[in-house]
Amino acid sequence: MHSRLEPSHRAAARRLLTASLALLLSTGCGRDLQRLKVVLANGEGPAPGAMASGKRAYRELAEVYQDLDRVQGEASVALHPSFAAGLHPGAFARIAHVTDVQVREERAILMGGTETDLLESVSQAYTPIEGTRRDALMEVDSAYVWLATALTLNAIHQQYPFDLAVHTGDAADVGLKSELRQFLHVAHKLDMPFLNAIGNHDVLAFGLWNGASPFAGVYLNSVDFSLELAPTFAANRDGLMQDRATHLGVVNDAVAEAGAHEPTRKAFGSERLGYDLSPDPGDAYYTALLRAPANGLPGLQVVVLRTSADLGGADGEMSAAQLAWLNDTLDAASTRANLVVVAAHHPLMEVKREGSGLGAVGQVVVSPPMQKLRDLLVHYPNVIAYLCGHTHLPEVVELKDDSGALQLVQIDSGALLTYPQEGAVVELLLDPAANQLTVDAQKVGAMIAGGSELATRVEEAVASSARDDRSRPAYPDWRTYSGTRPLPSFPVSTPKFEL
Repeated sequence: MHSRLEPSHRAAARRLLTASLALLLSTGCGRDLQRLKVVLANGEGPAPGAMASGKRAYRELAEVYQDLDRVQGEASVALHPSFAAGLHPGAFARIAHVTDVQVREERAILMGGTETDLLESVSQAYTPIEGTRRDALMEVDSAYVWLATALTLNAIHQQYPFDLAVHTGDAADVGLKSELRQFLHVAHKLDMPFLNAIGNHDVLAFGLWNGASPFAGVYLNSVDFSLELAPTFAANRDGLMQDRATHLGVVNDAVAEAGAHEPTRKAFGSERLGYDLSPDPGDAYYTALLRAPANGLPGLQVVVLRTSADLGGADGEMSAAQLAWLNDTLDAASTRANLVVVAAHHPLMEVKREGSGLGAVGQVVVSPPMQKLRDLLVHYPNVIAYLCGHTHLPEVVELKDDSGALQLVQIDSGALLTYPQEGAVVELLLDPAANQLTVDAQKVGAMIAGGSELATRVEEAVASSARDDRSRPAYPDWRTYSGTRPLPSFPVSTPKFEL
């Protein structure tokens, strides 16, 4: 049904929405809403088959899979020599990090119709948010950019093997089941073990709503989806993922259809991207051992956390149960013998820029809900890196102790959806004689040889993402990073953290 408000409620809704949007656009939450537009549901939605770009019509999932496979078969990878020159053949470990792939069903927006002024929209009492508007070719080519990146990682893996590829959340964009299914179809092609973290877009519609809780005074369950979203529902016979249970159910369905990802099953005994390793069957945090201690060297362990909120909103949070489990995990004797890399969707820290966050420009800001997690991770000296995403800003933040020694490095490789559409290769280099550990990283994007349809799609997606990115805040796009810190003695003897 339509989400009309009674006339007596319109003024209050207008004030609430204006305040909510102002808050969102002044904080990190607003980054997903930078292209915020307001639309009225007073027009006819596009008929099935309507196209935003002329590239394709809405298709059944089976057709999408066939086309991805066809395009893959016609493409080849050409690794840039300068990229390979930056890798270390003798690295202790090598991890591929990608984040915020955000596969997008074309033109799947919240409501359709005539764009209008914000307050006019509220006064007309229609659901106002078009929260994930993208450049048309970014939407159309999103799954293909992910495919090109996966093929590139496979080519690197042949020469410089990865211990793991990890995606730190937001596999889907709008939050449609069909978006996650496309992401999983491509992930299944990876030749190395693969683990996934849940992001806010994976369990909240449009990254914000769980359906039953309001956002900006509007309940998603009251929205009329008979307009622009209808063709996507009709083509793929599915709906929105508005909670973890639905997301996990889609993964289960994908495994039932295509089987488990064999490298992941072989490495970790996991058939569901690591989710089935969780101590809570209904949650998505877990740990996996990449390598056991051997020959006087420590082992390597990855911990994947779930930082998405259950009740709506784009900000990160950590439940008390998850923090307690993490503390027990890091305190365990088996973990104390390993180096630990943590992966999650939301950053621990962000560098404040003009108009964002608290504090002075350039200051490292810790989100209050993430403060306890940050303190817990820094407490254990064998936790060396935190891989994350969410902000769509490629960023490296170092945490140092009072003496200036590096404790923990946070690496955000930048969204695969938005410019410059790259991930990162993270290498760990050990020098036991010097008691040193170096975290080395460099950006990696799709490297598809020219002449194929996949190469063309990547080129147009990069160009469209650059156009779409013009209104985003300026940021230093890092290309390489190297940070050296002391190598702790194993097993580490730090007392258990007091929560």
